[in-house]
Amino acid sequence: MKMKLSLFFLLLATSLTGYAATAPDLTLYLFAASDCEDCWELKEVFLPVALKDYGDRVTYSHQHTDDLEVFKLLLLYEKKYNCESDESVRIFVGSHCLTGMKAVKENLKSAIDDALAKGEKTLSPGEIMFEQEKAKGSHAQTPPSIMVREKFLKIKMAVIAMAGLVDGINPCAFVTLVFFISVLTNLKKSRQDILLVGLFFSLSVFLTYLLLGFGIVKGIKSFSVESGLSLKLNYAVAGFTLVCSILSLRDYLKCRHDASTITLKLPAKFRFLINRLIHTQMKRKNIIFWSIILGVAISLLESVCTGQVYLPTIFCIIEGDRPFLSQAVGYLFIYNLMFIVPLLVVFGLAYTGVSSKRITGWFNAHVAASKLMLSVLFMLLTGIILGCNIWK
Repeated sequence: MKMKLSLFFLLLATSLTGYAATAPDLTLYLFAASDCEDCWELKEVFLPVALKDYGDRVTYSHQHTDDLEVFKLLLLYEKKYNCESDESVRIFVGSHCLTGMKAVKENLKSAIDDALAKGEKTLSPGEIMFEQEKAKGSHAQTPPSIMVREKFLKIKMAVIAMAGLVDGINPCAFVTLVFFISVLTNLKKSRQDILLVGLFFSLSVFLTYLLLGFGIVKGIKSFSVESGLSLKLNYAVAGFTLVCSILSLRDYLKCRHDASTITLKLPAKFRFLINRLIHTQMKRKNIIFWSIILGVAISLLESVCTGQVYLPTIFCIIEGDRPFLSQAVGYLFIYNLMFIVPLLVVFGLAYTGVSSKRITGWFNAHVAASKLMLSVLFMLLTGIILGCNIWK
């Protein structure tokens, strides 16, 4: 695992200062996310009381696992101490690794006393990284479990990108997009207007779904931590996704004969409301402003349908990988960037003069294929969600 050079020197410098004359006898290294409720209780309530009797002899350093490089550092600590865990809190003290609030509260004092009695020092981030660099220099091989995990995460990234693209061309979103183009054409909007509307509408959709996804990520993380239902939620969403895969496959078989009979589609009332909004607002003078408003409104309305893909994708993002916030945002960014690619392509085609009728004809010829791709995607998402539990 490669670390940024700047972080390496920072951690090394921090470690070296620990050997100064005023250095404590023992430093505890606490790894937890910045928004972790257990971590707050630990830092503000438990640790001040637990460490009070040791005076300046014992201190602790909080390593925020929201940061990608610190998360990688945590993996090195887990490998060194042989204590992989999915607990939200981990403390390394001397030769001891305590995982979870219960273990910390019950065993921290005895671990500190044991380390002090034996004169043990907790390995610092700099020392951990130095050992890693030495191992690389000696051509040490990556353990098979780590190699499998890395390949799994690469597959996960590819599936998330694929999910965004496939979701962008599913009937829920694509039919609305074609209607949007036809309205602009019927209202005699210039090609430049179509291009500007397309760009600002796509940007609005991107930001709306990104913020919506971010809110769902925070909500699921908080709920699963507080309720302890993380594993059950995983299985529930995996079951929902599997059902969506079966229904999409059935829709694929139906679409080969009659596309109007598909099951997974936007409710008629929502489609009517979206079409009415587009037709009404595009008649206004400031179409750029209203294209942004439409992007927000249509995204929220279409989420009833596109959420069938978005929700399980979010579970792929946040479950099974002991996720940190920066990576979750990165995954969401990739998903939503791929989601608006079809929007940009269609608006680009309209700008070059391709008619909405021709675009509709192409879509109708491939609607069955889009349903088949959705079925395959849902199956992959099911596998990823279930596979994530391996890493818990």
